[in-house]
Amino acid sequence: MTLYVETSALLGWLLEEAAGSAAIKALKAASPIATSDLTFVECHRGLHRGVSTGRLRDEVARRAANRLRIETATWIRYSLSASVLLRASQPFPREPIRAPDALHLATAIVLREVRPDLGILSFDDRIVENARALGFPTVAGPVPPTRDRR
Repeated sequence: MTLYVETSALLGWLLEEAAGSAAIKALKAASPIATSDLTFVECHRGLHRGVSTGRLRDEVARRAANRLRIETATWIRYSLSASVLLRASQPFPREPIRAPDALHLATAIVLREVRPDLGILSFDDRIVENARALGFPTVAGPVPPTRDRR
């Protein structure tokens, strides 16, 4: 199965949170793995935010950023194309959702056109609820308690 990885699951895995074990299992079983360029921006912003608010030590954030770079080097990265932006601006089955969530879901919808076996890995209940309503198989874990729920 092709797996689209959303930011909440990736951060849970990178920061070795308890819920990250569900991500590890799903990532090992998937091929190929895909995500949006947005995921990398959100991950780096989350690490910077964690350091600036004192929730993460600088060395932990640096280690996670390095792991992000290494572990995702072979992943398929999708840009925020015109078709993704157009779909993100339209309604979703479980509103309200925020713009970043709409962009992740829209990327997955566009990607499913060429990879019909696409599943979604997310720990964000809004993403999971919408993904299921849109007919995606999902791999979900508990939302990590330390994650800022936007």
